[in-house]
Amino acid sequence: MLREWTVDDGPWYVAQLGDSQLQRFTTESVTTTLRQFSQALDDMDIADDGWGRAIQDPDTGELAGNLAASFADDVAKISYWLAEPFRGRGLATRAVSEALSWIHRNWPGTQVATLSIREGNVASEAVASRLGFQRDPCRDERIEVRGDFWNMQAWSRTQRAGADN
Repeated sequence: MLREWTVDDGPWYVAQLGDSQLQRFTTESVTTTLRQFSQALDDMDIADDGWGRAIQDPDTGELAGNLAASFADDVAKISYWLAEPFRGRGLATRAVSEALSWIHRNWPGTQVATLSIREGNVASEAVASRLGFQRDPCRDERIEVRGDFWNMQAWSRTQRAGADN
């Protein structure tokens, strides 16, 4: 359900960024261009501490969303979004679970996986809870996004030794 992004996916990706829910709950810029998308793919290819994948609907093969992870100081930070037609179908839970397995195999030094969820994003809170993440107020942040300040709630999960996710 997770696959590598390709340059050909750029028009779809850029087209999704105008969605009001993406703008409400993610830091994605509505002004992202195809060139910036391509540059991000190039940057990802050379990064050892970052990983990004397209979320693909396993039933139809359609692009459904984006998932990214970064690794620093024994902590893997995961972020994701789904395009509107794919929300509420369990795809986010499956994608994050698959990412946790990938992190376990490829970043073995990971002690903790985290999700940073904008306050009020009930759907993402449910995904976190289903996957065993717990609220971690010590990691909460207040960030500036497009001139506004957002309260970001941290959800953490200890990576279990010997477990795939």
